[in-house]
Amino acid sequence: VKGERRKSRRAETWEQISRLKVLCSWKNSIMTVDYEEIRTCLPCEVRVSHSDSSQRNLSQLEYKSTCHYRHAHAIDTLTPHRISRFLSMFKLCTVFEEMADDIFQDTVDEIKNFYEEHGYEFGWRFLTCSKNVLKSNPKIAFITLNPGGGSIPDNHPSSSCEKGSPYLDESWGGREPGKGKLQIQIQKMFGKLREKTNYSGTTREFMESTLSGHFVPFRSPNLDDLKNKKEAFDFGERIWLEILETVRPKLFISIDKKTAKRVRKIIATAYDLPKGEVRQLQTGWGNTTADIVEFGNSSGTRLLRLPHLSRFTLFTSEKSKKSVDNIFTQFCRNT
Repeated sequence: VKGERRKSRRAETWEQISRLKVLCSWKNSIMTVDYEEIRTCLPCEVRVSHSDSSQRNLSQLEYKSTCHYRHAHAIDTLTPHRISRFLSMFKLCTVFEEMADDIFQDTVDEIKNFYEEHGYEFGWRFLTCSKNVLKSNPKIAFITLNPGGGSIPDNHPSSSCEKGSPYLDESWGGREPGKGKLQIQIQKMFGKLREKTNYSGTTREFMESTLSGHFVPFRSPNLDDLKNKKEAFDFGERIWLEILETVRPKLFISIDKKTAKRVRKIIATAYDLPKGEVRQLQTGWGNTTADIVEFGNSSGTRLLRLPHLSRFTLFTSEKSKKSVDNIFTQFCRNT
């Protein structure tokens, strides 16, 4: 019941946001705020300076942007005709963050209930990033199949990873932290993404600002051993659809065909975009290919499907070097 109330409130709030108009009394004007403008301003700190407490002679408004994808700590001065738009965005930051918190808690509750009802026994894992990424305007989403293993690892959090990326900081298969075969491939993949998107921070910062998680949160030794497989995939599709109806990255990556097929369907539904063209690109690893799916003609929304990096170690293979560079040039163009 509590979860349904959250969802109802979230839907009502989103409907209000989509129609929001803000009255700026001292300018006597109305400014419409659209969704994309809201997203580009999250999150932020505001400092208002004015010479008249009534704000009738408000001359300027300064804000300090802390959003990872804008100029960190840059101070911008907003002239009076831009004040209305900015104040409305700031007001909606809080609403958006509350919605993101609701989505996270709702999803975790649903996972726990589904896990118990269907008799899973190897534990579960949802986000492989901090839950705060959900409200930080992520541009990239990395969605993998399901957590592997036949036991519940110690010190591996289930709902989210608040102490760093598991691809950097966790010990997998008895190896040193971050030295597992798949971990190394994913680190190098993010290094290539960082290069092609001209991200100015470190690879760690880039990884930890990306929305990442498991499509199916239930752990299994391998996919064949996953109980109630169809129901689990349907469940994963449902929870990720709910997430992507609010949190809307532009670039998506998966490393298996089953997840990519479902994520492609979710993006088309959540973004209301045609599924678009699928382009196959050579990986330099025999006949193994990667796929890039374009959604819409000019939306800039794309899905990259790579072969599974635990088997196809593309990012440490000299024979795949040129092909991988070409794949990520195509995937990240105009970003």
